[in-house]
Amino acid sequence: IFVKPVTEVFRNGFIRESVLEASRQAIAQGQPILPVYLDNDVKWHVLTTCTNHLSSCFAPYHIFFNEARRDKSYYKSAWYTFTLTCQQNAANGRFFDTPFKPVTLDNDVGTQRVRIVMINEQEIRDICSGEIEPPERGFFNARHENRWKVMKRFGDLFEQQLQNVSNAKEGLGDWGPNLCGRLGAKRQSRTSLNDLHGGGPPAVQRDYRPEDNCLLRIHIPYPAHIKGTEVDRFAGKAGNVVLFE
Repeated sequence: IFVKPVTEVFRNGFIRESVLEASRQAIAQGQPILPVYLDNDVKWHVLTTCTNHLSSCFAPYHIFFNEARRDKSYYKSAWYTFTLTCQQNAANGRFFDTPFKPVTLDNDVGTQRVRIVMINEQEIRDICSGEIEPPERGFFNARHENRWKVMKRFGDLFEQQLQNVSNAKEGLGDWGPNLCGRLGAKRQSRTSLNDLHGGGPPAVQRDYRPEDNCLLRIHIPYPAHIKGTEVDRFAGKAGNVVLFE
C-alpha cells in the first residue's frame, strides 16, 4: 500500500528505536513476526501508529461508506488484521518477479525491510481452520513458500489472540473483542509514552507471553461495484470472536 522510511512512520524516537531493536532480534532469530520481540506496552503504541498510517490510505472510503447509510451506495466493508514483520528474502525466485532483469543465484536476494502485513480476516480464519492449505503440487518457488510460512505463523498468533480475548479465565482479554484495546478506566493497564520513558507510575503487571497482542484489526470500506454487478465477496460485518462454528 505504501513504502515509507521508518523515520516517517515512527516519528517518536523511543518507539522507532524499539521497532529497530525488535527487527534486529527478528532477523537474528529467523522469526519474522516483529511484535513478538517488543514489550507488551510498547506493542500497543507501535500497532496503533501503524493503524493510523493504514487508515489514512482509506480515509475517503470511510466518508463514502458513512454516507451509504443514508443514500443508496455500493460501498461495502470488511475487517482486516495486520502485524509487522522483518525479514529479507534470501531464497531464489526474483527472476519470476523481474524476468527482464535476471540475476544470478548468488545475487538473488531481497531487501531487508520492516513490513506491515495485512490480510483479510476471513482468509486468516480459513488458514487457521485448514480451509486454505499449501498447494498439493508444491510452491512455485522458495519465496512463495516463505510467504506461506509467514501467513501460517500469522494465523497461529491470530488464533491464540482470539482464545485470549474470548476466555475470561485466562485474564488476557483486555484488548477487547476487536483485539484493539478498548479498556474501561477500572481495567486500564496500558502505559502512556510518558510512562514508558519513566515519567509516570508503574503499570499494573500482567503475565503476558511474547506471542500475545501481536496484531490488531482494522475496518476497511471499499467500493463494490464492477461492470454493473454488485460484488459481495468479503463484504459485511466481521464474525464474532468465535474462531470456528
